[in-house]
Amino acid sequence: MNSPVYQTVIINGGFTGLFAALHLAHEHYPRSVILIDKNERFCFKPLLYEHFDGEMDSIQVVPFFRNY
Repeated sequence: MNSPVYQTVIINGGFTGLFAALHLAHEHYPRSVILIDKNERFCFKPLLYEHFDGEMDSIQVVPFFRNY
């Protein structure tokens, strides 16, 4: 008899969702993790001023989820 294989699904890629997915990956979590978000980028809002001021690149402030 085969035992079912469950996936872990995280809804919303904000700070908590992204941190949870990264933490599970870092801890070698045995199941696959799927992160679902309506956007293709994570927006680190505390650094938006630095981005608009030209001090930081968009890849630092608004990176694509797939880069993680």
